[in-house]
Amino acid sequence: MKKLFGMLLAAGFLLINSLPVAAKVERVGQEMELEGEYELVLTMDEIAYEHQLVIGSFDSETGEFTGHGWYTVDPDVTWDVIGSLVDGMVGMTIVYTNINPGYEVFFEGELQEDGMIEGTAVSSADQEFTWELATDLTLPFVGNHGQWMKMHVGVEKKTAAKSRIGMPIQSLGHL
Repeated sequence: MKKLFGMLLAAGFLLINSLPVAAKVERVGQEMELEGEYELVLTMDEIAYEHQLVIGSFDSETGEFTGHGWYTVDPDVTWDVIGSLVDGMVGMTIVYTNINPGYEVFFEGELQEDGMIEGTAVSSADQEFTWELATDLTLPFVGNHGQWMKMHVGVEKKTAAKSRIGMPIQSLGHL
């Protein structure tokens, strides 16, 4: 009887240790700071138009920001900006204030892994641009910590799956 009980216990242990275990995928939050001065480059017909962008306020809870800027070649050409940065996506509008007042440019872009924000823009005069803004921001990590894990008997090392895109990866899991 003890032998049968021992065999059943061992079989149950092996069965449990061979079952896959799912792990939680989570976004690792980070506090983003966007306030500061940046070089904003708009390109149209292979000509780069360099501007300075000063973000004076940024709400890290909502992603909304406001600021102002100017055309680098002629600092008398000034504008105000309002926009948002949510989950790596940027939308913003600049409105020229003194020279060509009311002229607007509408931006859409995405934060890249290297901190560059890149996208497209269109003006109220139907001009189309590409644009880039160099920042030191980083994308929040979205991935898994062993989404698909399998326990292995006799393995002493812990190995965790790493995936920046959150796809299931089989690993040795937590031992």
